[in-house]
Amino acid sequence: MACSYLRGKVEDSQGKTTEAERDLSEAFAGAPENPAYGMDLGLFYIHEHAYLQAATVFERAAGFNSRSSFLLLGLSVSRFLAGQHELSIEALRKLLSMQPDFAPAQLLLAFALSVEGRLEDAEKVARQGLNSPHPSPYLYYLEASVLLKLQSREYKRIFEELSVAQREIPSCSLCYLTKSKAHQAQGNFEAAIADLEIATRMDSSFPEAWYRLASLYRRVGRSADASRAQDQFQKLKADKEGREIQMLRENFLQTLDAAQPPQ
Repeated sequence: MACSYLRGKVEDSQGKTTEAERDLSEAFAGAPENPAYGMDLGLFYIHEHAYLQAATVFERAAGFNSRSSFLLLGLSVSRFLAGQHELSIEALRKLLSMQPDFAPAQLLLAFALSVEGRLEDAEKVARQGLNSPHPSPYLYYLEASVLLKLQSREYKRIFEELSVAQREIPSCSLCYLTKSKAHQAQGNFEAAIADLEIATRMDSSFPEAWYRLASLYRRVGRSADASRAQDQFQKLKADKEGREIQMLRENFLQTLDAAQPPQ
């Protein structure tokens, strides 16, 4: 089994996906109790966007290793990305009952609840997470975003949390988009425009930022700029996955890739 596993790891690193899937699957089938085999096969499927297959692997692996935080996180991430939000929430609550300060689980639970429209619950989880010893920087962004969706007027808090997120998250165009929404809610259109201009410089293929920028330019009478921003928006295709999901997917992949379950 170890030979198949190591061969599959090498093949995966070389982009030989068919061979990697075969060998990683063989290793896991032969020793499903080995957490490393389950972790790497599950991650392989997440990278390939085969989320239901990933969930099946993580669920079986977690059955043999019920206290493994990272296998349960892999299961939760897979279920969320597969659209099984309630099952993901269920797994995350189980994980946090065992490890209350596990930052990746706090982040995903808050996000899953917000996607389901359970904003008050999401805000509660996010706030609890930010009070834990080592909160995820992405949780600062998410907390600010949820507060805006709740039409909170706690602008000082929103801007402070976005400032932390901007410092900690590389090229966080979503942070500037959210900051723009907060400035717009305050009636500060020039600041909202400046935020979106930064967001589009960071990520020139960000459809929502261009769309909102065109609208704000129009609102302040900058017709030529509005037309240019609208043209940029029209050139772009809508994201298949929302930018939040893309950002958090990459974050969770980095977290899981870095996990080293005991052999």
